[in-house]
Amino acid sequence: MHLENQVAIVTGGARGIGLETAKKFASLGAHAVIWDLDEAGARNSVAAIEQAGGKASSYVVDLTDDKAVNQATAQVMNNLGRIDILVNNAGYYPHATLEATSVDMWRKIMAVNLDSAFFCSQAVFPHMKKAGYGRVVNFSSAVVYEGIPGVSAYASTKAALLGFTRVLATEGGEFGITANCVAPGLIETEGVLEAIEDLFETVIQVQAIKRRGKPADIAEAIAFLAGPAAGFITGQNLGINGGSSYL
Repeated sequence: MHLENQVAIVTGGARGIGLETAKKFASLGAHAVIWDLDEAGARNSVAAIEQAGGKASSYVVDLTDDKAVNQATAQVMNNLGRIDILVNNAGYYPHATLEATSVDMWRKIMAVNLDSAFFCSQAVFPHMKKAGYGRVVNFSSAVVYEGIPGVSAYASTKAALLGFTRVLATEGGEFGITANCVAPGLIETEGVLEAIEDLFETVIQVQAIKRRGKPADIAEAIAFLAGPAAGFITGQNLGINGGSSYL
């Protein structure tokens, strides 16, 4: 229970990797706070965590709105008194060729994937600095290194998040704050199964580990990076892709 009494915010925690991460945090003693626009999904996630004996709460937050993020941060501080961990998991990943990517699509992907991480990190940083402790985990992606077609906007956000994370690491280090990235490969989430399940057959062929990646594979790594034992690890990018590429 090495996260006992800590408060861990997970954006996009209503399903997929975010939900699995929130469950993992709760199993380690943390209070998992889910920020998501899917109110019903987030409530169901909280109920599942509580049924398993964990602590959790949810807030409906438009992560692309800095005022909404600041308000939610204030509510968490008022209700729970601290913020120890932030996992910027929320993401949007439609597939479209460069020429088929509209300006509106580009801007939405930037807002959900990149702006939200900036808004959330900026909101929680002062509280972590005051406490002299904090863990931020952002999401890069294997696509940054593999040049997969059809994800120009998505790959751009994930490359940007890596640079953003390293600046956070430098600015937060003297205050006991670490910032790291995880870079998942293709993972068996609801969104992937709905949109691009057929890619697994191709991807698994080039992986060293011949199976589908699971949300739990990512959650375990995040739990380590978010824990006190990872206090000397910062500014790093951890590839979790079954060996499809070596970062």
